[in-house]
Amino acid sequence: MSDDGDVRGSSMLSILRGSSIFTVGTLVARAFGFLLTLALTHAVGAVAYGVYVFAKKLITVGAGLADLGADKAVLRFMPKFEDHPERRGAVLTLGLVTSLVASLAAAAALAVAAPAINAHTLNEPLFPDALRVFAVVLPFYTLRRVVTATFRSLERLEYTVGVNKVALPAAQVVAVGAAFLLDASLVGVVVALVVAGVAVFAGSFALLFARTDLRPRLAGTREVAAEYYDYSLPLTISRAGSLVYSNVDVLMLGVLASGAADVGIYNVSLALASLLALPLMATNQVFPPVASRLYEEDNYDDLESIYGFLTRWMFGVALLGGAALIVFRAPVLALFGPEFTAGSTVLVVLAVAKVVNVAVGPSGYVLMMTDHQYLNVVNQVSTALLNVVLNYVLILRYGMVGAAVATGISIAVVNVARIAQVWYFEGMTPYSRRYLKPVGAVGYATIAMLAVRLFGAPPLSGLPLILFGGLVGLGTFGAVVWLLGIDDADREFVDQTLSQVGD
Repeated sequence: MSDDGDVRGSSMLSILRGSSIFTVGTLVARAFGFLLTLALTHAVGAVAYGVYVFAKKLITVGAGLADLGADKAVLRFMPKFEDHPERRGAVLTLGLVTSLVASLAAAAALAVAAPAINAHTLNEPLFPDALRVFAVVLPFYTLRRVVTATFRSLERLEYTVGVNKVALPAAQVVAVGAAFLLDASLVGVVVALVVAGVAVFAGSFALLFARTDLRPRLAGTREVAAEYYDYSLPLTISRAGSLVYSNVDVLMLGVLASGAADVGIYNVSLALASLLALPLMATNQVFPPVASRLYEEDNYDDLESIYGFLTRWMFGVALLGGAALIVFRAPVLALFGPEFTAGSTVLVVLAVAKVVNVAVGPSGYVLMMTDHQYLNVVNQVSTALLNVVLNYVLILRYGMVGAAVATGISIAVVNVARIAQVWYFEGMTPYSRRYLKPVGAVGYATIAMLAVRLFGAPPLSGLPLILFGGLVGLGTFGAVVWLLGIDDADREFVDQTLSQVGD
């Protein structure tokens, strides 16, 4: 095999290994998250659950902003400074110290502003205390992001997944279970979640010291600081835009909708639709350092080949999942309680939006890892502004459905922009006629799932109907792909990857 084939195969093996680890970990996390959501929705109802969701969203936005681009900077510079351990230590120091200072400021600001935020949004008595307790954990969430990004940059994804996808959700479920056994209120549940978050951060930091030779270093920080902040600070603005356009729907529902119940119902639909992004999220765990390495080596052909292969099959999987979610939307939402079926239309709109998001693959990371971080800033900020305007107009007119439509339009706009920019600036495109096979297979699978829904109930209903219909759809998809045959280019990718397994 040629050297190019070896490079492509080893890169794909690294990405697929990381994606597999992430997928397994995420399935575990989603299972814990499903149990947690079921417990909360059935125990406290839609209104209190909406209070919990709104407070947690604010903390998520705060933690995302407070790392000041550290997680992305770590992904960029750890591979670049592979042969310079002192510079790696300096990057880690800059990430941790900057994130700590910013996160403490953000936590204090949210705690002080809690009553004012409540007065202008939900106007629920439980909200200020819930937000203030959540604010305690914000610095620990932020620092954990930097630590787990460091594991990602070293392509040690098993540790990132172990912390974020197994240890954290498991600790949260155990903590909340203990809170319910003690007959705790919603605020007591939040206290339990804070304890879990602090404990998991402590474990992640200990793991970093035990499993890597990376240590924070003051020496060398001055030499790398300019390059670090030139990269990370623009991405902070980009992150702000990303957080706005990915969270503004829930936040503005809290401001403009009729009550906390709408926030809770909408969030359940959003969480379900977000499952469709799992293939893209899995790939994005290891793709950035691989893309950075190929770019630094001027290996554009392999970068484009990997980009196209991953995008095509991620899209096929997401499209199949989206079809299943739309077909069985009513019984899926009913699992959380009868009042949550009001989010049926919201789920359809958001499912379509998430499939569009996956359809462009890791294009955002292609831009970031090829030194177009400022372009990424423009994308995120402009899309965030568009999302704010659309949510304001459409929520006032259509409520929850308006929020979903606004978010869907914004997702479509930013992804069309990204795919066009990757083509224009780097000459790369993931698209070809090979997309017809997975799309056709999903079409047949959708027909099969519709038949199950129409003719399978009764006797099937609820979870048995969902599981049986999903298996029928998956089986039909696999059978059609097998009958159409695997593309030669895809077979070559698989062969190159498998050849690296034995090496």
